[in-house]
Amino acid sequence: MGWATLIAAAVTAAGGMAAIVISIVLGARTRRAVKNIASDTREVKEQVTNSHTTNLRDESDHRHNELISEITAVISEITAVRATQDTHGERLDEVQRTQRGMQRDIGRLADADQEQTRTDHRLSERLTDIEKNNPRPHLPEGES
Repeated sequence: MGWATLIAAAVTAAGGMAAIVISIVLGARTRRAVKNIASDTREVKEQVTNSHTTNLRDESDHRHNELISEITAVISEITAVRATQDTHGERLDEVQRTQRGMQRDIGRLADADQEQTRTDHRLSERLTDIEKNNPRPHLPEGES
């Protein structure tokens, strides 16, 4: 497994981990929002069944505004997550392009290495033939 593959896997894993963390955070916000809604529902029931001085409509409008604010915050976070995912996708594409280029380069180097090996083998055979056909004269000892 090459470096480019490892980098691509790491980038993909990081993107996945970011998505999981964001899902957990958004899930916690949703649970809080649901608890708030349940609490609001109990308050509405109390307002409707009892005689209180608080205006139901005013309180309802206030809660509505709070929920809209929470929903806006969640939408903003989702938008940020999507932007991050887009960036990760672009980076992953770049890593994959780099990996493909490296694979092409490695293929070319392998081809060149094979050609060099064939050339070395041919030269070795020629040298052997030359040595067989042109033996060196044997010099007396001490002469070079």
